[in-house]
Amino acid sequence: MLIRAIVQIGLVLLLSVAVQAEEDVRGSEDPQHLPRFPLSWIVSYSEGKVPEYALATGPMKKLEGVISPEKIEISKGLLTRVTYRVPDAHTPKKIFAYYLKNLQSINAEILFQCSSRQCGSSNQWANNYFDVAELYGIDRTQYYLSATTGNMQLALYT
Repeated sequence: MLIRAIVQIGLVLLLSVAVQAEEDVRGSEDPQHLPRFPLSWIVSYSEGKVPEYALATGPMKKLEGVISPEKIEISKGLLTRVTYRVPDAHTPKKIFAYYLKNLQSINAEILFQCSSRQCGSSNQWANNYFDVAELYGIDRTQYYLSATTGNMQLALYT
C-alpha cells in the first residue's frame, strides 16, 4: 500500500500561554483534507520517501522482551510528519475529538483507536514509535488512532 501521508499530531506540553498561534516552521504545510486545530501551529515538519513504514494498528505491548505496537500495517511511499503545538487551554481529549470528527467527515476508515492506559506506555509512543520526546506525557491523557482514506494513511497521537 502506498503511503501518501502519515500525520503525527502531538500535544507538546511547554510552559507558555498562547493567545494566538505562533508562526509555523518554515516549509511546513497542513496535511491535505485535514484542517488544523484552531490556533495551533506547526513546530516540526518533515517529508520524504520511505521504503517501509510500520503504521501502528494496535496498542504498545511487550512482545518477546521488546515493547512495540502489538499490530502493524506495513506501507511504503511518501511519509509526512507534522507536529503541532496547541494552546495549553485545550485538553488532549478535546484535540483528539476535533481530529476524529474531521476524519469521520471525510469517511476515513479507523483502523485502530485507543485512549488512556489501553494504548500502552506514553513513553514508548513518544520515544520509540514517533521519535519525538516532547510527546511524552501522562498515560491516562493520551489518545491514538490510525486511519486510512483513499491512498492516505494517518497516525494521530495527542
